[in-house]
Amino acid sequence: MADVEKLKEAALAAVDRRRDEIVGLSRRIHARPEIALGEHYAAESCCELLGLAGYEVRLGIGELATAFVATLGGEEPGPAIGLVGEYDALPGLGHACGHNLIAAAVVGAGLALADVSFTRSEVERVKDVGGQLPGTVKVFGAPAEETGVGKPAMLKAGAFEGTEVALGYHTGSRAMARGATNGLLLMEYTFRGRASHGGQDPWAGVSALDAVLLLFAGVNALRQFARDGTRFHGVITNGGEAFNVTPESATAQLAVRAPDVGYIREVTARVIACAEGAARATGTRLETREMAFFDVVKFNRSLDAVVANNMQRLGLDYAEPGAVTASSDFGNVSQVLPGIYFGTRTWGAGIAFHTREATAAAVTPMAEAAMLDGARCLALSAIDLLTEPEHVRRAKAEFRASS
Repeated sequence: MADVEKLKEAALAAVDRRRDEIVGLSRRIHARPEIALGEHYAAESCCELLGLAGYEVRLGIGELATAFVATLGGEEPGPAIGLVGEYDALPGLGHACGHNLIAAAVVGAGLALADVSFTRSEVERVKDVGGQLPGTVKVFGAPAEETGVGKPAMLKAGAFEGTEVALGYHTGSRAMARGATNGLLLMEYTFRGRASHGGQDPWAGVSALDAVLLLFAGVNALRQFARDGTRFHGVITNGGEAFNVTPESATAQLAVRAPDVGYIREVTARVIACAEGAARATGTRLETREMAFFDVVKFNRSLDAVVANNMQRLGLDYAEPGAVTASSDFGNVSQVLPGIYFGTRTWGAGIAFHTREATAAAVTPMAEAAMLDGARCLALSAIDLLTEPEHVRRAKAEFRASS
């Protein structure tokens, strides 16, 4: 039987020993920001380190060239535990959500677990670390978290099949043993009109841009009638090509964010009604497309207890989730298998996600120290789940009961 305490001490020592590798990975990804679905350098860098540590690496999942799964199987039977990371940056801002830190923490935990997963033939080393680490560790590299494409597509491709528990980690201004998220539905609205010369015969045109502007006016009027905590976000991605040509095509992306996914669908139906009204008012033709859906993170009390215990061991003060504002496609994973989404305090309370201040903060000593604590907590929690199957059984039973 494995000595859990020795395994944990060995994992903590491994994170310390590999500190420069882990921090170096974070800094390199930060220095070369890649937006959704273009994260080739980040994915390849993660895969290289995991491959050298003994993982069987599969880069490219389904249609996602920058997704990967790295698998390390122990000789002893046991559960399959997933560590889920991401590495996409934001257009124009770089790593303003700290995904460089997330990737490094998840890979760092994977490296630490590899260092304590020795074969039976290495008798003395096995004895030193407290025995053989059973089960299977899977490190998931998920692209395009910011657009909500990555993890749902990986789920659809079957990447998470056989994984019994998923552990997710995020950055932020507070440490949390369990993160709560909003759901989000992103829709695209394209209006088709008719081009005309802006000076010669503007009356012959049908402005698709006017329809987009009316759509935004309708959504702005809708805001006051939405429940507290509901958010609307939008951007015009195509408003025409030339100032003196009536735009024959215009496109907007609009998202609705809220804690209740059923209510999100209800409000989105009202946004679609605004778009239909705008099309009728301008004589344009409307096309709609669902671009992304972020589900809420499904809370699992059993996994929360495991992670909270390890955060306490590391001396991390953590808070209960406050006002829920953000969304993550880890929520989609947590609706399919038991999962927990925790975070460490990578920057101060005055710094918000998706700002230039967050980009700068994501490579500070404070952020890197907190990221290493994230790697430690991931590794310790994975060891608990791998060596004490009762944790996994309870988490799965709770998941089934709440489905």
